[in-house]
Amino acid sequence: MLLANDSFNAFLATVDKKLLEAPVNLMRLGLHPDGLAPRIANLEQVRGYLLPRLARQAASTGDPVLHQLYDELVAHGPVVPPLPDPAEIALPIQLRHRGVELTFLTAITTFGTAFDITLEEIAVETYLPADAVTAAYLTQWAERAS
Repeated sequence: MLLANDSFNAFLATVDKKLLEAPVNLMRLGLHPDGLAPRIANLEQVRGYLLPRLARQAASTGDPVLHQLYDELVAHGPVVPPLPDPAEIALPIQLRHRGVELTFLTAITTFGTAFDITLEEIAVETYLPADAVTAAYLTQWAERAS
């Protein structure tokens, strides 16, 4: 994770501070038992979506750090890949926060034809409210923060 806005940072209060030391890895932060994993209501679905993607990336690049990360995260629980759905372009994440279940759609954008080698390694992950409850909660949070 290179940058995060204040909205995302609000969800990190219960996360083990060791997971927030640079460089922060968003997969580790989300799927580690000391990170956000205990608060993700659909954790099996999220793991099943993200870990096969990480395995493909590790295999295609041969990067030992990605292989190590995959092995570390698989050790925290099983990986049950969902059946492929060609219509799925975003992953729903149901996150419990302060007694409310919030649902976000997350999409990951990569720069596949980047002309700059540093851009080739960057992925932009966006979380959007997926329902009225989440949108209202975030709106109220933003109003209280300002």
